[in-house]
Amino acid sequence: VYNFLAAFIRGDPRAVIVDGTRATVAAVASPLRPPRYVLCSATTVYGNRPGMRLDEDAPLSDDMAIGRLQAESEAIAAASAGITP
Repeated sequence: VYNFLAAFIRGDPRAVIVDGTRATVAAVASPLRPPRYVLCSATTVYGNRPGMRLDEDAPLSDDMAIGRLQAESEAIAAASAGITP
């Protein structure tokens, strides 16, 4: 399952990014095998840092509302796989 839900925001971003991720993770959950789920996030989780090199080890920032929602969505997906962000 590939999650590109954020590309379709027309109303409440929380409903799409966070609740949509939670619902998708629940839909693919299986006690028989690990979920096969790809979450496509965005660099907004790192805030507005023009010209700065970013990778998954960069600290998260809460200076952008969409970034906070994306970070919450990432945490939901990671938790479903037993990963602690």
